[in-house]
Amino acid sequence: MKKLFRLLFLVLLMLAVGLVAKDVSVKGYYRKDGTYVAPYHRTSPNNTKNDNYSTEGNINPYTGKPGTKPRDPPADAPAAPAQAAPSEAEKTPEAPANVSPAMTRKDRWHSLNSKMEAADVEKLLGKPETTEQATLLTWKYPDGEVVFANGHVLGWRQSSDSTADASERQ
Repeated sequence: MKKLFRLLFLVLLMLAVGLVAKDVSVKGYYRKDGTYVAPYHRTSPNNTKNDNYSTEGNINPYTGKPGTKPRDPPADAPAAPAQAAPSEAEKTPEAPANVSPAMTRKDRWHSLNSKMEAADVEKLLGKPETTEQATLLTWKYPDGEVVFANGHVLGWRQSSDSTADASERQ
C-alpha cells in the first residue's frame, strides 16, 4: 500500500511540474497593419519576465538565441522613478476621443496603417483642416496629409517625415 501511495505521489508531482513548466505554441497571425507573424513558442504566461526566453540570462531552446531584455527587479527593490511625460509641444492640444493625451503627435502618425478607415484616422488625428476630393480623397492636417482610396488609407505624409506612406511602412 505504501508503494502505491509513493507511486501516486510521484505521478502527481510529475504532472504538476509538467503543467507549470509548459511552453505555449502561438499560431501564426496577421497584425492590424497586415504584417504576418509566423508561428512560435513562448513560455507560459505568469507574473514575471525572468523566465521568458527573451530575458537576459535565458536562452531560447527553439532558436538558440540569448535573451536581451532586462530582468524584473527584486521584489524588495525600490520603485523606478516615473518616466517624464511628453512636453506640451509634443502633445496634441486637443486629443481626439479614445486616444491618450500623453501620446505624442509623432506617435499618432506612426500608428497609421493601410487597414484604417476614415473614422479610425479621425479618432487618431482629429478632424482634418481641409479635405480635397479628386480621384482620391485627401485629408490635410497642419503636420501632414492622409490619402484614402475605397474608404481605406492608401498612404500618408507627415511634414517632418515626408517619406512615410503605407507602402513603405509594411
